[in-house]
Amino acid sequence: MPTGYGRPVLTKTAYAVGVVLMLTPVVNFVSAWPVRLGAADWRFQQFGTLAAGLAPATLGLAIALYTARALDHRRTQGVIGVLALLGAAAVAGLLVNFGLDALELRAIIAREGKGPVLQVALKAVTQSLVVAVALTLLGVTGARAWRRPAQLGRPAEQLLVQRPARQAAQ
Repeated sequence: MPTGYGRPVLTKTAYAVGVVLMLTPVVNFVSAWPVRLGAADWRFQQFGTLAAGLAPATLGLAIALYTARALDHRRTQGVIGVLALLGAAAVAGLLVNFGLDALELRAIIAREGKGPVLQVALKAVTQSLVVAVALTLLGVTGARAWRRPAQLGRPAEQLLVQRPARQAAQ
């Protein structure tokens, strides 16, 4: 890979930013300690918190996948693709569990409190559905990298920064 104009540094930085963004839901989950999986209200609240952190994590995967595609890192693309597909499946499973928790809490919550809870639930479901679709698309894109042949001679310098073309002196 060319070393001029800081490209290796930009590549490492792009991967690092992607990883940091992917860790957002982990940080949100750790901050919810202690875990009370037996409490439907705790699970409901944590899904709402998780849903808010899924968009940055998906953006992190997209940044890492873009970087890997630009540099033709096929193994990295494949790993990112598998991670994205696993994430999409996890989000789908959590959505089902969230729906069951919402039904359980509906019987517990007073009539006056149902409006705000419904708004939070709809927001979390909408965010999660959008993220699940995005993760599926990223996953398919990344997983396809294992099947396509390497693109020899692909210019890696197109990643993030290109030196502007010199204009002819007039």
